[in-house]
Amino acid sequence: MDVSTITTPAGKVIAIRLDESLDVRVHRLFVKACELAAADGSRASIEVNCAETRTVRDSGLAMLMMLRETTGRRGVSMQLVNCSPQLKSQLLAARLGGDISRQTNPGVVHFHSA
Repeated sequence: MDVSTITTPAGKVIAIRLDESLDVRVHRLFVKACELAAADGSRASIEVNCAETRTVRDSGLAMLMMLRETTGRRGVSMQLVNCSPQLKSQLLAARLGGDISRQTNPGVVHFHSA
């Protein structure tokens, strides 16, 4: 698990790469990502790469809810990428990705402000 920053013409992308389990261990990464996004203002976005994630614990869902709330308050966009169909289904069932009918990309979950 790590956090990196990519600068694009559209702004800064803070990329979080998760490992096989989404749980409370991501708290440190999420705090760091929020700090980096706040330093750049509304031009920053957060991208959480779930390519290796196979298990989502309740604590991980809680961390995602906190991150969604924080980024929403700050006007920072956020999305999860490379989600397996099972992971995407679980996140959408927890209402973390907004309206299921609006989720068109198979491996991406877009977060909407809480």
